[in-house]
Amino acid sequence: MSRKNYFYGEQKRKCYFEGWYFKHENGSQTICFIPSFHIDQRGQRSAMLQVIANDHVWKIHYAPEQFYAAKGRLYCRIGRNVFSENGISIDIRTRELKMKGNLAYGKFAELQWDIMGPFRRMPFLQCRHEIISMRHRVAGTLKLNREKIHFGKGSGYIEKDRGTSFPDRYVWTQCSRGAGGRLNLMAAAATIPVGPFSFEGTIAEIWYGRRKYRLATYCGARVKESTEKRMVIEQKNIKFEAQLQEKNPQKLLAPQSGAMGRNIYEHAACTVRYRLFENGEVIFNEICTPAGFEADIRGQKRGEDPIQKTDHKDTERRLKRWKNRFRKLWSITQKKERRFHRRISSICCGRSRR
Repeated sequence: MSRKNYFYGEQKRKCYFEGWYFKHENGSQTICFIPSFHIDQRGQRSAMLQVIANDHVWKIHYAPEQFYAAKGRLYCRIGRNVFSENGISIDIRTRELKMKGNLAYGKFAELQWDIMGPFRRMPFLQCRHEIISMRHRVAGTLKLNREKIHFGKGSGYIEKDRGTSFPDRYVWTQCSRGAGGRLNLMAAAATIPVGPFSFEGTIAEIWYGRRKYRLATYCGARVKESTEKRMVIEQKNIKFEAQLQEKNPQKLLAPQSGAMGRNIYEHAACTVRYRLFENGEVIFNEICTPAGFEADIRGQKRGEDPIQKTDHKDTERRLKRWKNRFRKLWSITQKKERRFHRRISSICCGRSRR
């Protein structure tokens, strides 16, 4: 695996979270694990493991000393549970949940380059997203209370988030092994605050057969619709649509200023229709079950149309001003660099003549 750093929270002091999302499917059952580490505004550390099944969610709190994450590789231990690139080992014993078992992972299908693109280097971002594996094989058995769940030919997906808070407004969806195993995707749209203003950004990675598509704000993509049930992204001659059809919401906790104090609802095993158009031609029109769909649209009044459209004109004006500033700084830097090289070359030429 190519990442240089797998855990960033070691030196953080306050208002920070880092969490992983491990998803496992076997065709009829979906089991997700979300181990997370957090530091609130007062600097108090904590850890949590959220377990999502088809029809239930469990939240287990741990002391900070019961959490460990390696910096040089994908390895996270929380209580008696271990999550790594080789697989997971689960041992949970609470009043509500008894869960035990091991799952082995196959080779990860990684992205060629970071999903955040140039935004990964932007300081003061609320949340940074990473895709660790778009898909991989899963084999093993988990015992959930009295039920045994087998993953003989299962599939998995892994991503992570880190920062201070989840975006105030966002929509996220994910699907593995759709269209008979040909479709794998992750797409998200969110309001991103940058200094005194904010804009609606998007990232999406779509694999369909041998075709791979990257839709992102830094590639020119725009969010046309982002609601609790629907997301539409357009980039040049490409249009992507995701429509939630069958709901199965589960209540989760999400970070706000480092602390897990925000309620969100994820449809971890729901039905979503995905459509992709290129030059007006339908590339695929697939209904995926189970798929994941999560949305938190804040600031929406009762009775208001839930479809939120971005005011691109104002955002474009502000972005143009920032681009012009960067261009001026870049040109000044280039001029100074050329002057410096001319001076060095003249000095070197003078010495060689002597």
